[in-house]
Amino acid sequence: MSHLPSLTALRAFEAAARYENFREAAEELNVTHGAVAQQIRGLEADLKTPLFQRLTRGVKLTPEGRAYAADIRQGLHTLKDATNKVLGKAEKTALVLSVTPSFASCWLLPRLPGFSDLSKVDLQVSASEATSDVVGGEADLAIRQSPPPYAKGITHKLLFPGDNVIVGLPNLIRGIVTVEDLCDSNLLHDGHAGWAGYFARNLGVVPDKVENGLRFNQAAMCIRMACGGEGIALVPKILVQKELADGTLVEFSGPAPDAGSGFYLVWSEKHGCRRDVSRVCDWLLQQADA
Repeated sequence: MSHLPSLTALRAFEAAARYENFREAAEELNVTHGAVAQQIRGLEADLKTPLFQRLTRGVKLTPEGRAYAADIRQGLHTLKDATNKVLGKAEKTALVLSVTPSFASCWLLPRLPGFSDLSKVDLQVSASEATSDVVGGEADLAIRQSPPPYAKGITHKLLFPGDNVIVGLPNLIRGIVTVEDLCDSNLLHDGHAGWAGYFARNLGVVPDKVENGLRFNQAAMCIRMACGGEGIALVPKILVQKELADGTLVEFSGPAPDAGSGFYLVWSEKHGCRRDVSRVCDWLLQQADA
């Protein structure tokens, strides 16, 4: 092929590949289903390569189509950025990131000053226990501590595993050697009822006294109280990384609690070609690996 495919065909293919659905691609591009199908047939003819398998119900990317889609998506990002530079328009789009209050205060907020693309992305953090609808547009990205599968139209990546830890001040943990000792301690409770499951697994019963102690609806509150020496907390390990690293809190040396759900980064498939979404996703994944 001596010429490049038309930009219209490439945009139609990128949208169809993202959804693996010609109708949904047509709705996004505000054209007819037939127009998308025609553009893709022409593209396949130019490339002399099938990009989709035509199934009884719908279509499915071929391996060649999937690889081509990833390259084309990146190319469209580059074209958009280059055009904005020529026009003198710095790309800065509002992007809503939905997280729980505990994740926001314990992990996200301390790292936000290091997000170098803040000049290009108008990042708005929405901290709530409610689950935002990323498909319906309530948020562009969300971090959820709940496992897939998710609703149709959602893409996800694992950010952190769901390891839990039992932590307290060093002088408190030092005197707690066994599970029975732990049972006699001042336990801090959040909304996940982790203590009952822990003692049921390790003692075979849940002693009545386990239900005593302060109760909070967020893990961050338990962590704050544990740092103040008010008791022992059972919380996601990722939320106490800093406190464990600097020695403010230490882990109980006895049986570890069961892992919970991992933390997943989720977004709508229709945002797959948005440069700002890619920037924030890449940054979050880099921070998670750091």
